[in-house]
Amino acid sequence: MNINIENFKEVIIKATLNFSIDTLQLRFSDRIKSDMIGNGTSIAILNVENNVLDTNEELVFNFTDLSNNVIPFIALFDNEDIELSLTDLFMKFRDGSQITKVGFASERAIKRLGTDDVKNVDWFFDMTIDKDLIDKFDKIKKIGSRFGKTYIVVKNNTLFIETADKTNRYSNGVKFKLANDIEMEDISLAYVYNDMVNFFHCIEMDLDKGFTLKVSYDDEQGLGCIYAFSEDENEKYSLISRENL
Repeated sequence: MNINIENFKEVIIKATLNFSIDTLQLRFSDRIKSDMIGNGTSIAILNVENNVLDTNEELVFNFTDLSNNVIPFIALFDNEDIELSLTDLFMKFRDGSQITKVGFASERAIKRLGTDDVKNVDWFFDMTIDKDLIDKFDKIKKIGSRFGKTYIVVKNNTLFIETADKTNRYSNGVKFKLANDIEMEDISLAYVYNDMVNFFHCIEMDLDKGFTLKVSYDDEQGLGCIYAFSEDENEKYSLISRENL
């Protein structure tokens, strides 16, 4: 069979939330399905067209630490479509005289969500993810790496996205207003900066798929959830806030 390397890379990036998730199971048939969770706070769910393998054979690939164990090896190929053969232990890529082996991981090492959707909760806010929101977050990215944190904040019924260090009362910061008239108590939900960057990166890869962003808050647990899904619901990404960050 043949494999399209560029499409394979794209599926890996999306299915691992741009490597926020360190294990991956891809299930192939006429479509590619995956439902992964990383560190209990990052979720990526895919059900997309199989534009990677030129076969509808049912196959399952398991990997760990893809940024080191997979991507550097397949990035060595100059051509997009190359020959692929499989054993129980390895994928073997061949393009002319170039041969690369990439090993599979044990299924026991894989952290699956086990469902094709995030938990159904009460969302207190939703919006279409448009270029304006992406541009606002691009400015957050220019500052946020120094804090390592991004916040979704409700204050006086106004919703903001912000980067700062709220454990330091003297911290600098920048924030953007997203909406007024939010029916929610004042809250400040902290997310790992890199996870939020990766969340928006996966969305921006195919912004024309019409993504919706939703936000929820669980008062009992003191945790929030942001959730983005494409209009066809074939791509779903979610982050859970961190209590101690």
